[in-house]
Amino acid sequence: MAIRMFEQSVKEQVQAKVARGLHSAGEAVVSTAVPITPIDTGNLRRSERVEPLVGAFRIGSVQFVLVKAGGVNNVGYALYLELGTRFMAARPYLLPALRQVAPRIPAMLRAA
Repeated sequence: MAIRMFEQSVKEQVQAKVARGLHSAGEAVVSTAVPITPIDTGNLRRSERVEPLVGAFRIGSVQFVLVKAGGVNNVGYALYLELGTRFMAARPYLLPALRQVAPRIPAMLRAA
């Protein structure tokens, strides 16, 4: 019984640490993306945020985070800027930010 309680406690601590580390990584991506986000009204920059990823996007019981832009403040064009359309060249900002932050993510997880 005591071993199971200890095991559950360790599991919860690890999950909390991973969640903190992933949130920190997401915040780093957002803070890196903001300066390189295309700007017209500023609504897109203000819409960039980190949210918990719910549903099927889990590995075991580890909760992931999602870096999002758009969907609020009448910013339905975030995806079109990131990926482009057949009428407009892409002006990516989230993927370059992720690529810049990616080498630091393991350290963020260890530091959480």
